[in-house]
Amino acid sequence: MTSRRNTTGCLKIVTNMFYPFIFLPRDGSPLKPTGSMAEVMEIILKYLNFCHEYFVPQEAHFGYKMGNGSWTGIIGTLERNEADMTGVVVGLDQERTTVADFTSYLYTDQKTIIHKRPMIEPDIAGFLKPYTTMSWVMILVALVTVAVIVLLTGRCSPLSRPSPKENTSSTELQDASFWSLATALAQSYTFLPRGRSQQAVLGMWLVLSLIISTVYRSNLKAMLIKPRLVLPFTNLRELTETNIPCFVVSGTILHRNIQAAEEGTLMWRLNRKLISHFDVNRGIDDMSKGKHAFFATYAGLLSILHSYFMKTKTCSLYMIDESFFGPTCLCIAFPKGSPLREAVNSIIKNLRESGILEHLFTKYVVHASTCLRSDPTNVDSTLRPLEIGDMYGVCLIYAGGK
Repeated sequence: MTSRRNTTGCLKIVTNMFYPFIFLPRDGSPLKPTGSMAEVMEIILKYLNFCHEYFVPQEAHFGYKMGNGSWTGIIGTLERNEADMTGVVVGLDQERTTVADFTSYLYTDQKTIIHKRPMIEPDIAGFLKPYTTMSWVMILVALVTVAVIVLLTGRCSPLSRPSPKENTSSTELQDASFWSLATALAQSYTFLPRGRSQQAVLGMWLVLSLIISTVYRSNLKAMLIKPRLVLPFTNLRELTETNIPCFVVSGTILHRNIQAAEEGTLMWRLNRKLISHFDVNRGIDDMSKGKHAFFATYAGLLSILHSYFMKTKTCSLYMIDESFFGPTCLCIAFPKGSPLREAVNSIIKNLRESGILEHLFTKYVVHASTCLRSDPTNVDSTLRPLEIGDMYGVCLIYAGGK
């Protein structure tokens, strides 16, 4: 019943880090993993009445098929009968079933992506944000148009009162331009209108300026009181159109599926900017710093959301709504022909139907739901004081005007 390399008489259980199912201690012997699957294994081993030993394979990953047909990682230890069973759930796929036997599913999972939420930063052009670029262009065109119309209507109308200074084309154009701009900025500028036609133009511009300035102030106030974040991407297509790389753990079914994607598909485009290695903790740390997105199992990403909320009490990461590669069964794996499989299957069925599996899993990701319910585009209620960078733009405008 034990493997050919088992010299202790206890079950040899191969495992590896897979949040939230298995957490591995940094050191210590014998190896004592924690997590929801560690608790499930304790229940299973208690019913089997076997002593056991955990170990991590030399290639600390789930494993992939090499060119010579042999397997690495966890699946490789099962193929070589170096382990009696896995102590972590393994994704079920057709290729793996050729070298290992699997129980019925403990959990079903899917794949999705998380990334660091952007933060509100000082913005030198923040005072321009209440209107779009096209709106500012139209306002500028309106300013020039009004100045020209005021100049033309003034020339067509006789003076209704003596002029305090000699009027020339340049002074008339200067007066018309300055008055149009001053009115838009709610500033005073001495200007004497000529005739009814010019008075009508000035009156319409006064009303239009009131509307423009009122809307501007309202939008600016709303942006300061309740700013909204623009997420760098919200789906896979948008991610492939950015310059943000994406991390995938090597040796996983997901990594293999992305590499096998057909040319021209979104997954093929993603593969061209993919980062892959076996160091999950480094991948999580780099993702939290905004260096790349993280593409992994939904369960694993829930664990990351949970742990970061526990550390910071904020939702500093966000998850996209899309999922990929359908539901995948997560099972316990055994060497081919292992008699343990049927006994473990019976225990798993009872644990699943009684809700114990779901309860143990939820215990390790309970705070992830807080971030999933929140709108990632909303800013935390904590007030951000204005910094000098927020005022550079306005200061430059004043400096240019002087």
